Amino acid sequence: MRTLLLLAVLAGPTAATANPIDSFGLGSRGASMSGAMAAVATDFAANYYNPAGLARGRDLTLSFGYVWADPDLTMNGEDAGVDSAHGIVFGAAAPGVAAGIPFAFGIGLYLPDDRVSRVRSLPQRTPRWELYDNRIQRLYLAANVAIEPVPGFSMGGGLAFMSATNGTLDVQGVVTYPDPAQSDLRHRVDADLSSVRYPQVGLRWAPTKWLEVGLVYRGEFQLDLHLDAVLSGDLVAFDAYTIENARVALESTSVNAFLPQQVVLGVALRPGPFLIAIDLTWIDWSAYRSPTSKVDYSMDIPIPPDLQGSVTIPQAPPGVRPLDPDFRDRVVPRLGAEWSRDLSSSFRLAARAGWAFEATPVPDQPGETNFVDSDRHVLTAGIGLELGILRAILPKPVRVDVHGQLFVFDEREIEKESPADAVGDYRADGTITAAGATLGAQF
Repeated sequence: MRTLLLLAVLAGPTAATANPIDSFGLGSRGASMSGAMAAVATDFAANYYNPAGLARGRDLTLSFGYVWADPDLTMNGEDAGVDSAHGIVFGAAAPGVAAGIPFAFGIGLYLPDDRVSRVRSLPQRTPRWELYDNRIQRLYLAANVAIEPVPGFSMGGGLAFMSATNGTLDVQGVVTYPDPAQSDLRHRVDADLSSVRYPQVGLRWAPTKWLEVGLVYRGEFQLDLHLDAVLSGDLVAFDAYTIENARVALESTSVNAFLPQQVVLGVALRPGPFLIAIDLTWIDWSAYRSPTSKVDYSMDIPIPPDLQGSVTIPQAPPGVRPLDPDFRDRVVPRLGAEWSRDLSSSFRLAARAGWAFEATPVPDQPGETNFVDSDRHVLTAGIGLELGILRAILPKPVRVDVHGQLFVFDEREIEKESPADAVGDYRADGTITAAGATLGAQF
């Protein structure tokens, strides 16, 4: 019985969001420019920002990096317990030419260094920072191809990958009461991982040397978590009464992660040594699926004739049905700037900065749900170095990029409709600081 109860807890509501790349970007250059890269990225970062940019690259590049993010998100002035996120970044972009047409293949990977993925169960009424609880604790992998059919115009697309889980717990044997230590139970656990893929495609057009335009579509995906638990066997009470062939079952289905579809329009201007990039991202948050599990219970406990009237079997507990989160679509503006200059024949310096504003898609929470979020400003900065000091070993310069990010969340007050609400009114705000570095080699 304890095993079944444990699985019932695990089958409860789970925080459901997407992946850390949506929050912190891919690669230090893009992160330092607030992610305004739809018309800019040409290296491995194009696997996320715009696959068409891969065809604009001319060198084989391999990149390796590390990113770290530390949330300091609070409720009523107390730490909300959102875990830090940190992991390894890796990517490659391999250009070539086929039938006179430039093409490229690329992969991008973010691998958390403490967990590949996490499922956290929270009751529907428990407040949680919905977009940063599980969202930054996930693996991200994307593979893309791109071509440049005419000079200045490229197109690309591919797939990003996640995994969904289905599990079954089957417990059989004899349960004794009131001494559970005398129970004799055998259990079997089956779990399957299935691949979940979603598309991403992009276009990039450079009508002049100083203007580039990018258009990107990222598809919707959701990770479903399905759990079944069955306890079947005999119940023995006080060594005197036996109920044979009893069965208690639990079935839970939830959305463990959800990414809304997105459309990005980006423009990049290159006046002299400066690069100015602007992205506008529409996010279909109104399609957001509730992380609360749909749970159904069933009980089949036959009462022997000699116990009829003296033993009462309780009804199965009511199931759980998620409420509509009613999120709202949002358009996110991102602005990035870069200044670069050759300081010597073997040394090039780039300074970068960025800003973004993300209006929260989460409506007020006056009732039973407590999805916590608020509007946030994102301030970013970084530097990049191209070093030619290893030319005796590598034919092209080595690139080193570092970045820092500060997310500042506006204070938000939630007032409950009912004065008897178990959670009550609360105030939420906080910050997230993030930093990272990326090392790239060109061949």
